[in-house]
Amino acid sequence: MKLSQTLAEIHQCDRSELEEVITAVKLRQTLLARSAARSFVKGDQVQFNTRSGGVQRGQVVKVNPKTVVVDCGTQRWKVTASMLTASA
Repeated sequence: MKLSQTLAEIHQCDRSELEEVITAVKLRQTLLARSAARSFVKGDQVQFNTRSGGVQRGQVVKVNPKTVVVDCGTQRWKVTASMLTASA
């Protein structure tokens, strides 16, 4: 099913059906976040884009269920795992 078809179906949902859709989306988001976090281990070198548009590089210090703590030298960041990429 294409995204446009899915969105059209959502627009036709009543309140109870919409609650089921919301629950399914939240469950999928949690699954993806946890899967992304499991792909990193303590000591990995990673990078991520900051809100200001810069790139931060650092080392994984701790892996939480949905987030990863990254030590960038001068500060530590708690980053959503899906925002991280491995760096060389």
